[in-house]
This record gives sequence, C-alpha cells and structure tokens, in this order.
Amino acid sequence: MTNGQDKDLEKLLASGKQLATKYPDIFKEINEPRYSIGDIGLNSRILNYWEKKGLFLKEHDPRKRKKFDLVDSVWMKMIQKLRQFDISLVAINNIKNLLVSRPEINESNKDAIEKVVLDLCSEDDRDAARLFVQSKEFSTMMEKIELNLLQVVVMDVILLRNQYSFLINAEGELMPFKINELEFLMQQEEWRKLFSNSHVSISVNELLEGLVDELGEVEASNVKILSEDEMQVLSALKEDGVKTVEINISQDGSRKAEKIILTKSEAIDGSKRMSELMLRNKYEDITVKSENGKIVYCERKEKRKLN
Repeated sequence: MTNGQDKDLEKLLASGKQLATKYPDIFKEINEPRYSIGDIGLNSRILNYWEKKGLFLKEHDPRKRKKFDLVDSVWMKMIQKLRQFDISLVAINNIKNLLVSRPEINESNKDAIEKVVLDLCSEDDRDAARLFVQSKEFSTMMEKIELNLLQVVVMDVILLRNQYSFLINAEGELMPFKINELEFLMQQEEWRKLFSNSHVSISVNELLEGLVDELGEVEASNVKILSEDEMQVLSALKEDGVKTVEINISQDGSRKAEKIILTKSEAIDGSKRMSELMLRNKYEDITVKSENGKIVYCERKEKRKLN
C-alpha cells in the first residue's frame, strides 16, 4: 500500500460514517445550479463562445438565464486556465468528454470496490475496514455513486481534502493524479513517459481556491469548499492584531483540526491596561516589550477549540 493510499484509508476508517452521512448533502450542494456568469468572474461573451463550441458540461435552456453548479464552475475555470496555456478548443473538447465519462456501478464491480478497500488494508486495519464496507453507510454511499470523473475529483478534494491535479498533453489526453501518489506513480512506465514529455498540470485545488475568492467565504462554506473549521480559521486571521495562527491537528488519521492558537499584538498604554490583560489571560501566554521601564507593547496567545 502506498503512503497516499494509506492516508486515504486512515481518513476513511477514522471518519467513514461521517463522510457517508455528509455525502448526499455535499453531492446535492455541488450539483445545484446557483451561480450566474458574474458570480464565477467570467465574461459572458467568452462563455457564449465556449457554449457554441460545445464546451459546456451540460446543455442550458436558451429561454432561461444561465446558472452553473459548482462542478460547472470548476470546469469553466479549468477552460480559462487551459486557454492560458494555449490548449486548443479541440483538445479542450476532448478533455471535456473524458471528464464527463461516468463509471458504471453494478453488483459485480461494487464487490470489486469492496475488495480493493480490504486489500489496501494492513492486517491490523482489516477488521475495522471490513466492518465499514459491510455497514449500511458504505452501502448507501455506493448506491449513490453516479459521478462522472470531474465530480469524483471535486468530491475527493472536498471530502478527503486531497491535493488533485490533471496532467494534460497537447492532444487533450488527460490523467488525474493525487499529489501524495506522485512517488508511486513515477514507478509506473506509463506515468514516467507522461511526466518526461511536455504536458500541462492543472491543480483542482487551485481552481477551487479561485472560486472561494469569486464566490466569497460564506458561499464557499455553503457548498462545502470550506469546512466550518476552515471558516473559523479564516475569520480568526481577519481579527484585529492577529500576527499568527497555529493549528493543532488530531492524530487519529482524520487529520481534523482540533484547536487554533492566535498570537495577537497590541500597544499598551499603562500598567493598568496590562493588569487587565493579565487577569483576563494567563500571564505565561503574554509577551511584553518595554521602553524606559514602561510597558508599551505586548503579544498574547489566545487558544480556541474548533467544532
């Protein structure tokens, strides 16, 4: 088992039930048409041209105002990025056809998927994994898999927080890969050949980060690009006087953020103000600076548990 597969398995075993519970809601959110052309920061003239060239993932009713879901929006940003690299519209159309391909899920390959999950486990983890794949949550997750390749990648990034990229050559041939699998992939002849030839790498995480900027943090949280914990961290960064934010991560395999520590700085105008800070915060969490025997500046640490 590769390091990347091992990490993914740890995440599934640590939070498999939670992921299965979240899956239907996240799937619904990312596939709900809710964004206008302006919302995703693109030019209507360019988008109309792309539509005429057949580059949209799905057809739009010409009688209605165009609305895009999150996956559509990721694709639009991806086209924009591909054009910056002078990838032709013909090649982009080939890429689109690959991304909308949908794997068929039936009883035979469902069993095969379950077997893969178990085969990826070490002996120590296999009993826990077997319980998971035999659970109702896992069955529900499998029954609801109706995803095309792009949806699979977007869901993977959102649910497991993996780093995903697409490698694309000039002909529009596309290979998705996780960054944490790079060492393993380089051992495969097909991948070594791809990496040794000219190609473009498009980061899905970067595309989603761009959409956070376009849609705003609240909407990014609504469609689960940002988790509640990530929203708390971003909000903390915007507070007055914050210099640094430390994030404590759990070690149970889920890599969930458990606590943040804010270091804040502020000017001090007298010993009374300093006394107030010391009464409100443990003194060992305060660093002070003095000039001519007077306290003029302090840094203090504030610890917060995340949800």
